[in-house]
Amino acid sequence: MINGDLNARTGNLSDLTSTHEDKYLPIGDLILGDDDFDTLRLSKDVNMNSFGKQLISMGKKLNIHILNGRLKGDNQGEYTFVSHLGKSVIDYCITSSLLFQYVTDFSVLSTDISDHFPIECIFNVCKSYKKSDIARECLNPKLTYKWDQNKATDFRVALQEIVTNGELSHFYFVVENSVNVNDATKILCLSIQYAGKCMLRNNKSKNTNCQPIWWTRELGIV
Repeated sequence: MINGDLNARTGNLSDLTSTHEDKYLPIGDLILGDDDFDTLRLSKDVNMNSFGKQLISMGKKLNIHILNGRLKGDNQGEYTFVSHLGKSVIDYCITSSLLFQYVTDFSVLSTDISDHFPIECIFNVCKSYKKSDIARECLNPKLTYKWDQNKATDFRVALQEIVTNGELSHFYFVVENSVNVNDATKILCLSIQYAGKCMLRNNKSKNTNCQPIWWTRELGIV
């Protein structure tokens, strides 16, 4: 979660991703822009600046979303900064798509001690964590590869078999017909990962108390 004064004016620029936005490419096993989050956002501040555009771009790449203007306590996207120079929305609370389901409300509070208004975000910490999420985050750990020169021949042989068996035919079709570049890069990444399975590292942890990926030691203390 990200909170604070970011000096980013995002206007009503959407931070939702689309399967047709080809510039968000897969990198390794992280598929950038692959998100079904669809809650619309409103903002009374219709202006944008370069920081705001960069923030929206980062949000799309990392599947994180602005809470301002999305929940009942701030369904119009209230101003968070007011001075003699004008009004703007530059103070944000940003969460991942997964964490968003635990947010029950967001609001911009009033104050007379600062040009910036306090923002308040409420979480339902007693909400049960979905078993499907636990299975995805804990039982399917991120794969880690480490190059081993002694296995370089095995890697080349496996990669050659993929090419010889025509398993990249769909990749060539996507490239030649200018279809979605995300599909092409996903196929290429999966092919390389399959060929490199001989270099997979053992990620088994001694800690059997599995927590969600966003859980930290500090949250445990709280």
